Amino acid sequence: ASYIQNIRKRNGDIVPFMPQKITDAIRKANLESIDDTFSAKELEKLTNEVTEAISDKDIPTVEYIQDAVEKVLIRKEELMDYLEKEPLDVLVTFGAGNVDRFIEPITEMLKKRL
Repeated sequence: ASYIQNIRKRNGDIVPFMPQKITDAIRKANLESIDDTFSAKELEKLTNEVTEAISDKDIPTVEYIQDAVEKVLIRKEELMDYLEKEPLDVLVTFGAGNVDRFIEPITEMLKKRL
């Protein structure tokens, strides 16, 4: 993964990449949720996940970054709604805890798409 130095704003301007803005956006989204508040360590981990997710672009757009934040933050409960709306070429699931409860619903959803 490459280190991102710049991003493209909505108006087309290219500005320096500031990971703290991603952290701030995640913190704000978390404060609006009913879940527990993320610790500083969790915020750093999530920011790193977003940064890694957008590192495939030389100069990612603000919209691309926002999409990456949404994908990193999606809650398990929202997973099925998200998957039903998104076009899928490949779906790989990794997880801990009770993520296995999605295997059957995901399988059924994919069968309906065939």
